[in-house]
Amino acid sequence: MNVHVTICQHTDLSSTINNSRTVLFACSDHPSVISSTNNKLVFSSVNLREIVCMCSFNSEYYGPSLTLVTDMGVILGRIDDIQKLHVRSLVLGESVKRIAYMDEEKIYIILTQYMNSYQTDTIVPISKQAYQKIDCTTKIEKIKVLTEQQQEENDVCNSIVVLDQHTHEAHASVKLLNNEEAISLCVLTFADDPSIPYIAVGTTIICNDEDDPKYGRIILFRYKNGHMNMISEKELNEVPLKMLPFHGKLLVSIGNGIRLYTFSLENHELIQLSQTSTESVECLELKVKDDFILTGDLMRSLTIFRYNIDENKFENIAHDPHPQWTIACEFIDDDAFVCAEDGGNLISCHKNSGSTKEQERNILNELGSYHVGEEINLFRRGCLVTQQTAESTIILETCILMGAVSGYIGLLLQLPPTLYKLLMSLQLKLAEYVPSVGKIDHSTWRSFDSDGRSNVSNGFIDGDLIETYLDLPKTVQQELIKDLHGENNVSLNTTVEELVKTIEELSRIH
Repeated sequence: MNVHVTICQHTDLSSTINNSRTVLFACSDHPSVISSTNNKLVFSSVNLREIVCMCSFNSEYYGPSLTLVTDMGVILGRIDDIQKLHVRSLVLGESVKRIAYMDEEKIYIILTQYMNSYQTDTIVPISKQAYQKIDCTTKIEKIKVLTEQQQEENDVCNSIVVLDQHTHEAHASVKLLNNEEAISLCVLTFADDPSIPYIAVGTTIICNDEDDPKYGRIILFRYKNGHMNMISEKELNEVPLKMLPFHGKLLVSIGNGIRLYTFSLENHELIQLSQTSTESVECLELKVKDDFILTGDLMRSLTIFRYNIDENKFENIAHDPHPQWTIACEFIDDDAFVCAEDGGNLISCHKNSGSTKEQERNILNELGSYHVGEEINLFRRGCLVTQQTAESTIILETCILMGAVSGYIGLLLQLPPTLYKLLMSLQLKLAEYVPSVGKIDHSTWRSFDSDGRSNVSNGFIDGDLIETYLDLPKTVQQELIKDLHGENNVSLNTTVEELVKTIEELSRIH
């Protein structure tokens, strides 16, 4: 079979050995390395602009290398097989607790914290580098008294910092009150003033004689042309843990409940519209989709609310009856949800909207469980890939990114039922064939186990295991897909080519 591929102009091919494999080096105005994997040509770009010619070079000092001739001179180098994301690290000199983005002004807003006793002369905190530096004030008497009672200077400094999207320079910083700590953050526009973006920051007052903070406030800011202005503040008797924009209003999880606020342009104050108290212990997580609100509790798992706009109140729709320490949660679709708990496990639940029995509609049914082995503390809808090939069948709208405290980034994707059955059957075959690290059985490692509950993993596909299929010899690939069966022993017919194409498409979205 003849294949015609256009790489660039004036291509000169040279062969070389890389990691015991013969590869072709395409010298041109867009140089590439061409290799073969599982009878497929793989093209990898080279981080040089133009190469005239290339030859192999081997010496005792440099090892296997390449000599590359450009229009500017001669370069000695080697091929690096490691693929990396482009990452730029910023030394801020203080810890970042929250981050938000304001598209109108092209800025990032970050909540930062540092300890004076750990500062050095070599690194200046980003909050001290801002062009505009202001001290936050308050008119709330209770907060004034609490901060003034702390006679000694607090070693911890909390700030709100505005960074330019492109240059990452600090345009403005707001230093919070003594013993005041920023907890939550969001950017929103209010329904009565949709053209003006506001920055909402939730804070709490740390008292030395209290184990748990009891007082706080919500502060509204406006940022325009490099200047930060405090617009309003709202006194709270509990800690504002999470904040989100919701139908042109501000939704806040406070203590064990949620509250909804609007902003009065006339009085320049936040006005509470509705609130709900639940049987929760502490509402740590908050997500919204249309009129529905998903909350994750410290011990009571997930609860679904619906906001009744006509009556201006929250209605409790359904909850997960299994107690667990929920760290993060997200909507999969209108009726399905995923959450992460402190044992490194993922759990998916389903709302039984079609049931005729009210008791069944009020309970979230567990769809699946899976041990990730990472403490997931964040879900965000979206993926790292913005473009797909024309023939792609994967819907990116269903992708959910997840981040862990270790720095791990993972991806969840909702699969069509037919594809799920096929990959689940393949996963069982691969688990038997592919050697595991430490000889730990795959099903044992991925099993859910937390607080006395233990279940074999179900409802989730291990993408890392599935992608090992691409690296297997074709004879092994063919052998593994023989006699693939789904539920009720139904035969799942596919070919190696079709399966490889599907798995490659899945691998390209992360």
